[in-house]
Amino acid sequence: MYRLFLSLRYLRTRVVSYLAIGGMALGVMILVIVLSVMGGFQREFRERIRGIDSHLTVESLRFYGLRDAEALCREIEEVPDVVATAPYIENITLVRGVGPGSTKDFGFLRGIDPAREAAVGSFGEFLLSPRERERELLSRQRPPTLDDEEDLARFPAAVDPARAFEGGHTGFPPVLVGIEMFWEFGLEVGGLVRCLTSSDVERMKDSQEETFEVVGVFKTGIWDNDRRYLYAPLDVARRFIVGDTSRSSGVSVRIRDHGRVDEMKGRLNEALGLGLEGRYHLRCYTWKDRKKSLLQAVEMEKWLLSFILIFMVALMALNVLSILIMSVVEKTRDLGILRALGGTSGGVLSIFTAQGHFIGFFGATIGLGMGLAFTRYINEIADGIEALTGYHPFPKKIYYLDRIPTDLDLGEVAICVGVVILIGFLFSVPAAYKAARMDPVDALRYE
Repeated sequence: MYRLFLSLRYLRTRVVSYLAIGGMALGVMILVIVLSVMGGFQREFRERIRGIDSHLTVESLRFYGLRDAEALCREIEEVPDVVATAPYIENITLVRGVGPGSTKDFGFLRGIDPAREAAVGSFGEFLLSPRERERELLSRQRPPTLDDEEDLARFPAAVDPARAFEGGHTGFPPVLVGIEMFWEFGLEVGGLVRCLTSSDVERMKDSQEETFEVVGVFKTGIWDNDRRYLYAPLDVARRFIVGDTSRSSGVSVRIRDHGRVDEMKGRLNEALGLGLEGRYHLRCYTWKDRKKSLLQAVEMEKWLLSFILIFMVALMALNVLSILIMSVVEKTRDLGILRALGGTSGGVLSIFTAQGHFIGFFGATIGLGMGLAFTRYINEIADGIEALTGYHPFPKKIYYLDRIPTDLDLGEVAICVGVVILIGFLFSVPAAYKAARMDPVDALRYE
């Protein structure tokens, strides 16, 4: 009992001990916030990527090498747990506006059946209604006001995915463009855009150009998709890209449980004989396979930041070591008396290791509470900073998010907090070992 009493007494009587606890608490708080925000970003991007891409894709390794997509769709739908399929064709294209000085850039034209595409993914959710489109464009110029909301109420608030390509008036084939392309190119609904593509991409032969009418806008939440992609009716895109309405690039597949995509990939490979004779040019990909690099980059960034922060906490724990060494020097006389009265080396060792443990424990506990509270109100705090300074810590135009996402994994937090407590304990061992080896006669003679 005396060991616990002395440990707490030595800790309580030194101001620098509170500074050490505060430093540990600050490090843990930042660690919790980073884990939460990075976890939120990771979850948000995974959800958006999974929504953009279908759960599985059976794709031809040759350009437009799928001759009878409908037959393949029927074959895929016979596999248990397959919910829906949708053929598509896709090709790179040069996009340019109409008129002098218009913007030019590359993009990807994807031909789809809108109703079927909505059944295999989140295509319908990404389509902006006229009201959403006008609000989005207005918000890029200035914050909307109440008068703006009254004006926006005149526009339809919903759009039917199956009728996404309807509403054209110019006689040109319809196309949907991403919100970033719509903005950067200065396009208008009902306006025109030209696309130049080639049916022989490898040799860039047989190039053809087509003028499309912009009939709608979509927003996926992934900048690259919203800046580069255009959607056209399936048969229109087939005729434009390859001149053959029977050719496709692949088939998008939706399954009952997206958590089983890897298992279903194996089942489709086996059921369809993909990669074997007669099907060697077809491959099956999961949504994770298609965006593997991006998902790995987000995961790596999260753990890299966590490692850096834990390293910073370890540097803060050096304060624990310095504080305990100073305490050993200052308490030399007390330790000599304690040893002379029968205190053991183990008892002295436990006094100072307990101090390090308490500093780590109290710092981790306080930091955890502060981190959880900050995470809970992080958007309110960001809004308050914006109101005071006019600057938002997470600008929507950069991060492409309306709110700061958070997702706290209690297992990860428990591991990190445990590491912090362990660091506090380990950094106390050298000072405790020094005190335990002190000879009582030498200690009293020193005094």
